[in-house]
Amino acid sequence: MSLVALDLRMVRGPLHGIARYALELCRRLPALMPEHAFAALVVDGGPKLDSAIQPVRCQAAFLNPLEQLELPFVLEKLRPELVHWTSFSAAALSPRRAVLTLHDANHLAFPEHFGPLHRLYYRTVVAAVARRAARVVTVSRFSAAELERHLGLEDVAVVHNGVDARFAPAPAAEVAALRARIGLPERFALYVGNAKPHKNVKVLLEAAKQAGLPVVAVVPGRPRDWPSEVRVLQGLADEDLPALYAAASVFGFPSLYEGFGLPPLEALACGTPVVASNAASLPEILGGAATLVAPRDVAGWTRALCEAVERPREDGLELRVAHARRFDWDRAARETAEIYRAALGCSSVAAPSAASNPAAT
Repeated sequence: MSLVALDLRMVRGPLHGIARYALELCRRLPALMPEHAFAALVVDGGPKLDSAIQPVRCQAAFLNPLEQLELPFVLEKLRPELVHWTSFSAAALSPRRAVLTLHDANHLAFPEHFGPLHRLYYRTVVAAVARRAARVVTVSRFSAAELERHLGLEDVAVVHNGVDARFAPAPAAEVAALRARIGLPERFALYVGNAKPHKNVKVLLEAAKQAGLPVVAVVPGRPRDWPSEVRVLQGLADEDLPALYAAASVFGFPSLYEGFGLPPLEALACGTPVVASNAASLPEILGGAATLVAPRDVAGWTRALCEAVERPREDGLELRVAHARRFDWDRAARETAEIYRAALGCSSVAAPSAASNPAAT
């Protein structure tokens, strides 16, 4: 029985989009490919895994430079038939057959937002692994075009992310309980993510201020770069997130650049009105279920936030939920399993492409 290994070293603490992607696939793939054994590369504090998955503990954390020394030795000892690098952290010196997921080309599209070492890593390590990978995967047609433009990659497989079924309109009692427990305002705009420059959060904050709407933000790590008037929630339990989405009057996501955009899709699944930028992958992913505004148009953002708050929540609720339900992790796992089989030479089934992905239409 051949072995497939997935990199889950980024899965620890609050789950960001890349960690969610890796974990959701890992939970589903063993059942879809019973003819293969599965292992997961993890670090201390990593996820609890199903018994069908062998945990392989690594010392080098995700994106720690020491990973380039450790991971080739770990993989030669493990000897998987295929390794899936689930993000741009990958072992450049490992000869093992690989599938590489690149969620975006952010480091190359906005080099001014990153240090020279990040750019060098992407152009050397990431580009080298991508060139020899059995298949490169990304999460949107937009990102596939970006990877072709910046790295010269061709025939990149597109597998859209999914939305977990727990993201759904929450019962009123559950929302009220969360509101009372953490002291949420009656009306507020919600943001989930970090404050990196490409997230363009300042536009949301200015528009919300002009709309007279408090902002609540769920952020990973330390609450840096957030003004005092923003209610920053750290350490929010993952199980509380659906009720928080449902409690929000509107969800704002003004990014200049996104490879996919999972938080606004989760908000839609919870029935919350979404105002997002009309840039990058967001029109592709959110479609007509969200209000799309030019990312730097503060006046347009102010109007959109006001309209979302004043409109009855029931207006468009079914459309929002139905749109989000088109994106599910079971489908993503099935498409990924076909990519694995093709990479292993087990199947002639074509891997999904930017044109064929059913969620892209």
